[in-house]
Amino acid sequence: MIGGIKQIVMTFVFCVFVYYSRCITLLDALDKINAALQEQLESTKAEREAARKIQLEPIIEQQYARLSHAKRVRDRLRNALEHLKANSNKNYHDLVVKSTIAGYDEHVEELAKYNADPKPVDSSKILTADETMLAAVDETYDVRKEIGGLYVLLKGMKEGYNTDNNDEAVLRAVMVFDEFTPTWQGDQNEFVDENPLEIPPENKETEAQEQDRGK
Repeated sequence: MIGGIKQIVMTFVFCVFVYYSRCITLLDALDKINAALQEQLESTKAEREAARKIQLEPIIEQQYARLSHAKRVRDRLRNALEHLKANSNKNYHDLVVKSTIAGYDEHVEELAKYNADPKPVDSSKILTADETMLAAVDETYDVRKEIGGLYVLLKGMKEGYNTDNNDEAVLRAVMVFDEFTPTWQGDQNEFVDENPLEIPPENKETEAQEQDRGK
């Protein structure tokens, strides 16, 4: 009888071993399937991003061209106010000019505070085409916002300065303002005839092809 029980136990242990081995084999197979699916997913994702990059590339170039233009305009307005601050005739007690210079000093101070506390950026992260486009749009918005503030300062001076003083630094700043004004929509902080670029949706045909390939 003892021999029979021993045989039953050994048979049970053997069955457990076989079952366990098959479970391990099944789990290994599932891991391989998951790895293959993940690899296919990453490959599809990379292909989609490559197609999206080609799709958005000309629009991104246009946006960066707008950003470069906005920076040039901003720098010209800054230079005009810097020149005004450094070279305006101190013998003329024009309160409007003094107020403009004081406003510009406040602007520079606020800008320094903003730049001293930059937003955290992950330099190791590779931006997608959409993220690159949106980053360029955001930066362009910030530059145009600054242009709007400088425009308001110069506009206030142009409308109220004492024209009898004939201050060359003031006249130079007014000239810069007059040249710039026709190109600017002051109520919207935008350049004339520069509508926002439309970001197209992802190419659905390419997406469908990739879905079919994944089936």
